[in-house]
Amino acid sequence: MPETERKRLAESGLLLKEVPFIKKKYRSLNLPDLKDTKAIFTSVQAVKALQFNNFDFSKIATAFCVGGRTVNMLNRLGVEVAVSAKNARELGLRIAGEYRKEHFMAFSGNLRRDELFEIMAQSHVEVEEIVVYDTIIHKRLLDKQFGRILFFSPSGVKSYVFGGNNTHADVYCLGSTTAEEAGRHFNRVHIAPKPTINSLVEYVINDIKNHEQNQKIKK
Repeated sequence: MPETERKRLAESGLLLKEVPFIKKKYRSLNLPDLKDTKAIFTSVQAVKALQFNNFDFSKIATAFCVGGRTVNMLNRLGVEVAVSAKNARELGLRIAGEYRKEHFMAFSGNLRRDELFEIMAQSHVEVEEIVVYDTIIHKRLLDKQFGRILFFSPSGVKSYVFGGNNTHADVYCLGSTTAEEAGRHFNRVHIAPKPTINSLVEYVINDIKNHEQNQKIKK
């Protein structure tokens, strides 16, 4: 988590313990000629993987992506984002509905979800996929139980649960796909209004404050 957001939590009296449950490994690639490419990015990690390979982002004509962090990073790299969506399914429906005749190059991870590509295949949208990074899951059992947990990806949820950790907690998720995975294991799942870390942190702070105020009223 960025230092500014850690400080916001601390200033609100909340202690944050960050535990890595997954690791990202970028692949070394010999990328094909991608001039004037319409590119799909399923996560910000896919953008970072291309940076790792010293990719020339000026070759991308327009980008289609999932998540606010991905949009922001592409914009900083000078890439025009034609369509952004909260999740892969929503992005797939937008592409199938408005860009069906276009050809796309999709950059993704080895554990990416299937919805986007299933929708595009059903709509006969031409897409070539390149896996540019690997998500490595580390199963680990924590020595302490936490009442509130923040998750940033479906892989993080899976790794936490597979490690045998406590699932009786309030969970706060970045993005609807992460919340969907968390909903399979936890009863109390919250999702940030926007798929950004800033929005998630603000939501956590306000939710805990409201909970504390309600507890005082009950007393």
